[in-house]
Amino acid sequence: MALVNLQAESKAYPGWPPLSVAAWRGDAATLDALLAAGNEVDVRDGEGFTPLLRAAWNGQRDAVQRLLERGADVDARQSEGKTALMLAAGKGHAAVVKDLLVKGADSAVALRDGNTALLFAVAEGHVPTAKALLAGRADPNARRHGGETALLLAAPLGSRGLVETLLDQGADIGAADGDGHGALWLAVDHGRLEAAQLLTERGADIRVQDKEGLTPLARASWRGYEAIVNLLLTHGAEWDTPSATGNTPLLLAASGGHQAVVKRLIVAGAQVDARNDLGNTPLMLAASAGHADAVRVLLEHGADPAIRNRDVAADLAAANRHPAVAELLRKYPKRRKKILGLF
Repeated sequence: MALVNLQAESKAYPGWPPLSVAAWRGDAATLDALLAAGNEVDVRDGEGFTPLLRAAWNGQRDAVQRLLERGADVDARQSEGKTALMLAAGKGHAAVVKDLLVKGADSAVALRDGNTALLFAVAEGHVPTAKALLAGRADPNARRHGGETALLLAAPLGSRGLVETLLDQGADIGAADGDGHGALWLAVDHGRLEAAQLLTERGADIRVQDKEGLTPLARASWRGYEAIVNLLLTHGAEWDTPSATGNTPLLLAASGGHQAVVKRLIVAGAQVDARNDLGNTPLMLAASAGHADAVRVLLEHGADPAIRNRDVAADLAAANRHPAVAELLRKYPKRRKKILGLF
């Protein structure tokens, strides 16, 4: 950017000093000229940004290096409290992050909500940036005020490499957020098989329950994630652990109509006629929702269509406008008796 055009260019950035405009744009020649002319290196714009903060946010590495060489405050904060390291980390500018760390940027600085540069990087899935911060001794167990650690943010993203790096750098595998959700629970909730497998292999507690009493297996069953259900069962997950409302994994799978998961849980040993706190069985829940395939699987594995809450499963299907399911259930006891030679 030529100096003669600087005034016109600055109008596109109201409230910004010329040095900040040059830093944001990565205009090395103009930046050098302004600094040589005595412009203050840490001058602030109307939002509290210094030129270094603007350059770091926009990933202008050359400008960042020039400003740091001229003595820019590496830990200056803008009006919301964010540092250059936080801004660069949140945008995934790994090279800039490394430069700032070399110049002594403090990775432990946190906002009022607990966010650090590492948490910003992980939340956006910036793996190289997160690795650079961890190499610079960022705390892997720093927490947001909601209780989230970097590992809890990484797990639902499904990046095996990032989860592995955090664990290798001392991230607490047993940490949980304010709702009692651990890294494994969150990976499961988002269907992240590779992350769930790694966390399981590293010793994550597969039996831990969140505040609603839901285990990772219960969540996977409700979601219908067959591969994750297989993983958890293979590693010893308990298939009949009830939630706070008495729902077992099988009840949750049946309510969602996930017939493959329903079958897998029954084969593992789940109680086919388990009842929740409202007295409903898996068959009742599947019938009420009209999940014919799940109903068939349950019947084939011994579910009793004659069990009554206020109504039997067939009545629940009919009341919820699933006539085909209701008919299937009404015919089944007769077919079962015929097979057994009872009439």
